[in-house]
Amino acid sequence: ATLIDTGQEDLTEAARRVARDPSVLAVIGPDSSQAVFTVAPLFVSAQKVMISPSATSADLFRALSPHDFFWRTVGSDISQLRALLDLAARDGARRVALVTGSGLYGQTFFDWFGFLAAESGLEATAVVRYDQSSEACGRAMSEALSTRADVLIAVPEDLASRGGTSAEATSRCMADAWRSSGGGVRLLFPDS
Repeated sequence: ATLIDTGQEDLTEAARRVARDPSVLAVIGPDSSQAVFTVAPLFVSAQKVMISPSATSADLFRALSPHDFFWRTVGSDISQLRALLDLAARDGARRVALVTGSGLYGQTFFDWFGFLAAESGLEATAVVRYDQSSEACGRAMSEALSTRADVLIAVPEDLASRGGTSAEATSRCMADAWRSSGGGVRLLFPDS
């Protein structure tokens, strides 16, 4: 077993080294969809199985499904969104809103929200994207909360590895904005 600490070593360089190593037959990781997109071509060309325990972007399946070398142990963001919307509908919600960052993690939620909300019998009152790398969540949350949705799905992006805000800090920002509004809307987060 080879352990790579991406806090100590560049992800791409480490992946190149592991892809060239004939003693490595499979790789577990990386953890994020963005990181998978970065290194997957190296492992696919080396014909090494890469198993991601937590990369959920729907784009991964589209990009890597022709290859037998990419596996993941979790459902895509589409399945997460469907589950969140089904939960909202089951609990009596009629109107739902979405707030997400503009990065890769939020992309699937943004792309599929309206369609899946309608499929679940819910009215989408707001679909708000914001640049999490340059602004805090407050404006986006206020915009979505002002639509009087029954449920707000908030999708925090983890930008810590790129020098930005962590998913935890963004989750706190979103929860604080929700609390400040009075909390009359049910707030749901995906796995991040």
